[in-house]
Amino acid sequence: MTICATKIFDFLEKNQILIEKHEVFLVDFSRLRHNLRSIIERVSQSDNIEAYEICTQFRVLLSEWLTAPVIFDEYFFENLRFFSDPSTVASKWGNDVRVYFEAALNSAEKLINQTNPVRSILLETIRELRIQNKSFKIYCHRLAKPHFDSIIDPETGTKIENDKFIHTAKDYRDLEPVDVLIKVGPLRAKGWGSVPDAIITSPRFRKLVQVVWRGCFDENDFGYNPVVSADMASINSLKIEFSSSSVASSTIVKI
Repeated sequence: MTICATKIFDFLEKNQILIEKHEVFLVDFSRLRHNLRSIIERVSQSDNIEAYEICTQFRVLLSEWLTAPVIFDEYFFENLRFFSDPSTVASKWGNDVRVYFEAALNSAEKLINQTNPVRSILLETIRELRIQNKSFKIYCHRLAKPHFDSIIDPETGTKIENDKFIHTAKDYRDLEPVDVLIKVGPLRAKGWGSVPDAIITSPRFRKLVQVVWRGCFDENDFGYNPVVSADMASINSLKIEFSSSSVASSTIVKI
């Protein structure tokens, strides 16, 4: 059942809405993204069905990796194998594409068994919310849910409950106000990680926790609100180190 407008207005009147954004960076993952985008740029110049399918598969992989807490394991590495072996790539698409592909494979192999910092932030965030007995929801694509399901708190052995997820604009419209809404990836209207602009224009939460990879930007004017834009000038920042090769910065914006 859709929540009545009066209840939402009362909630907004009584609560100051915050956006807490965590930006993460991992050297090998950044290199992998760069090489895959370089492949897409060059292969897309070929006007044939195979080139279109290859570019589509790589774009889907990138979208999934950037909007879900993927595990860097052998399966993650094998996702790239559909492109064939480097020698075949060179004969079909040119030596420059082969170089980018070999670099991508090398970066993916280095990522195996590294901790995805997105997963670390989500685990710590959810753990704190449970300790504080705060309500929360996670907005994600339905196909991204298995990645979230794989996050298990090592201290308690608990998974994220199924009722913590919402996937559609209707789910959001029907949402009772919660303390925290969690979103992995930038705020965009289309694509794998799309969300309704009502997340900004009609918040059903006290705080939005957003986890993004460095270089992934929100869509221009997504849910444009001049009050939010004015507040951007007074952001407070802090740095958190996860390892020698990964960094997360978090910012808090008052709406």
